[in-house]
Amino acid sequence: MLLRPYQMSMVWWEGVVENRFDPLEIGRVQVRIMGIHTDNLQQLPESDLHWMQVMMPVTSASNSGVGETSGLMEGSHVIGFFRDGDSCQDGIVMGSTNGIPQEARNASKGFSDHRTDLSAKTVAGRPSKVEYKEGGVVITELDRTPYPQRLDEPDLSRLATQHNLEKDTTISSKKASQATQTNIPMVGGGKFSEPAVNFKAKYPYNKVKETESGHVIELDDTPSNERVHIFHRSGSFVEMHSNGDVVVKTVKDEYNIVHANRYSHVGGTDVLTVDKGSKILINKGLELEIGDGNININVKSGNVNLTVDGDLSQKVSGDYVIAVDGRFKVNATSIDFN
Repeated sequence: MLLRPYQMSMVWWEGVVENRFDPLEIGRVQVRIMGIHTDNLQQLPESDLHWMQVMMPVTSASNSGVGETSGLMEGSHVIGFFRDGDSCQDGIVMGSTNGIPQEARNASKGFSDHRTDLSAKTVAGRPSKVEYKEGGVVITELDRTPYPQRLDEPDLSRLATQHNLEKDTTISSKKASQATQTNIPMVGGGKFSEPAVNFKAKYPYNKVKETESGHVIELDDTPSNERVHIFHRSGSFVEMHSNGDVVVKTVKDEYNIVHANRYSHVGGTDVLTVDKGSKILINKGLELEIGDGNININVKSGNVNLTVDGDLSQKVSGDYVIAVDGRFKVNATSIDFN
């Protein structure tokens, strides 16, 4: 009786990803399998390895553009099976395994990231230095290196394990950025600062998704310090703290587009400090209502110019007081005092 592939016994294997640039762009990888393949690149070059499909979770539909890409990269250790049994031609990657790398890659052997082109075109990299200046941000890139890029420490994100937190992580980048936003003056006196970095994560509570170029998503369940954090490698981020505070930071320009209406409610005090002027264009009417309290406008240096193409009406229920240190000048065709 002829057996179909899934009626055969599956052959399990463990191997190392050597290439992820699938020409079909469907997420396949080329894997060198331990115990089956040699590490001799002359006898078995990477180009001769089979392209293997990657099994995705049920959260990915893998259909009609509703699919996800894997996070596998060169040097990832993976486990899978051959769905054609002992023929060992049709491999499926089921998952990857973490470890603590002990040795740097050997470019002359398989079972490693043996790419020779380490330019920015083929290898992603984290920033080595991020400088926050008046006009935005200046990023100095790390030299592109093959994987593994870190030895003698877990493959997990440093934000998850707390290893070397001050080196090449969002912690050092955010501290440098936060230092540029202190003692910001407020109207009427007083100052405020960007909140200090609020990182108190403990293993194994912090669920971290960190990409090769330095983007980070954290879902931190550390007791008493639960956070949600989305971070771009440039230093722009959104972070929700355990007490409900939300910090939003943009290190360059920000655009906020609303196609319909916008409703905003501030239950406390709204404090706005603008260093280099503010421009507001309202095309159709402005209504300003002060429910209780005073309006104070203090121009410390400069003039106030008010131009009205139509009529200007003022109604004052109490006293109308004008104090002028210089001249009081009125240019009018006629003046009526009723």
